[in-house]
Amino acid sequence: MCIRDDRVAVNDGPPPVTVCVPVWNGAAFVADTLACIARQSFADFRVLVSLDRGDDGSEAICRRFLADRRFELVVQPNRLGWVGNVNFLIGRVTTEFFCITPHDDLLHRDYLARVFGLAAGDPAISTAYSDIATFGDDHVHIVQPEVRGDRLHRLLDVLLNHGDSVAFRGLVRRRGPDDRPLLPTGLVGDFAADTVWLVDLAARGELRRVPGGFYRKRLHGGSAHAAWERWPIARRRSAWIDQAARMAIAAAGWVDGEDERGLVAAAAMMRLMGLGAVARPPFAATRVEQGHEVAAFAARIHPLAVPERPTTLAEDARAAPLSAARLLETARRKAGEGAAAEAITEAARAQAADPLGGHAPAFRLRLLVRAAKDALARGEPAAARAPAAAALRIDPDDYHAALLQAELLAFDGDVAAALAVLRGLDARWPGTRPVAQRIARFTAPGASH
Repeated sequence: MCIRDDRVAVNDGPPPVTVCVPVWNGAAFVADTLACIARQSFADFRVLVSLDRGDDGSEAICRRFLADRRFELVVQPNRLGWVGNVNFLIGRVTTEFFCITPHDDLLHRDYLARVFGLAAGDPAISTAYSDIATFGDDHVHIVQPEVRGDRLHRLLDVLLNHGDSVAFRGLVRRRGPDDRPLLPTGLVGDFAADTVWLVDLAARGELRRVPGGFYRKRLHGGSAHAAWERWPIARRRSAWIDQAARMAIAAAGWVDGEDERGLVAAAAMMRLMGLGAVARPPFAATRVEQGHEVAAFAARIHPLAVPERPTTLAEDARAAPLSAARLLETARRKAGEGAAAEAITEAARAQAADPLGGHAPAFRLRLLVRAAKDALARGEPAAARAPAAAALRIDPDDYHAALLQAELLAFDGDVAAALAVLRGLDARWPGTRPVAQRIARFTAPGASH
């Protein structure tokens, strides 16, 4: 499932990167995962594989890769759980950079080259990551906007807006030989430990994106995330409260003064309620249940001694991410009501309120793409041009905006330009079916749009 090609030669000195592979009952998938790692175009890395105690044939499969001197295998004598297993691996890292690649995921052959090329060139970067293309039970594109700005801004951005644990799979920078950025432990059922970990990653530096689906995440019923979705509602609600509180506590440890503690607590409360870009889990909550959630959350963060805020959020420039999140929630509500134009306007206001934030422009882009696609479906390409062009201005690397651009170029009769867009898109998002179908359609003998 991986493509062979010439690899970059390994340097004589110690490698700069460690790839950490936690494995548990991974016999069905782990061979493909390890083969993709072995075939990376950037080859100056070591691989640490930790096999959590299981009952399948994973060990024999992993041992086949030990002929490659870059690979090392540790078989755990006792079950650690997924968080414990990841933390064991992080504890063994000695290189400046490391990444975590679960046993059921795949890497494009250029993944390490791209994320290392970005992270190594800028010491302000804590974590470099690519977009994710999923496969298996579903095929979706997961894009996490970058997290920039000063430390407080980065923390508020993560608290309000980041749910998909994309950066969890990125390349993380260690700040010294004793630096061990471990995943949080003790969460309810280890729920969202990868997302809570983003607080510490954002506190350490910027989270920066390599556009394109160079990381492939397998979706299947045996994953930890799939198991969380099968929990009873009461446990899911408890876990949701717990992760919001733990993120607030973690963020408070990185900020200065009562006002900043108040801001991170307010952001975490908004996260709890599903405001901003992080939607609540798909279970209903009455006003009484929401009141219980807020009370439980407040009890959890009580040790922070959050003060009564003397100023309104509108009067505090540091609160820009919170103001933007509230505007973004209005945009989401308008979109749900079918008021597309109003939703786009509110998303633009959210973007203006916090120019450093990435989720308001990302949501505005999705709304513009939807408007353009609706116009195309009605057979009105002229009406699609303005929203499609606006979407590309927000993010010229966006997958769906680029597809629209190709369609509109084809409508204009410029099939060569449409194919150039599609081939560039295929280089960033390898092997996606919509791109392949359009390339085949535009290159078929006698093809016309």
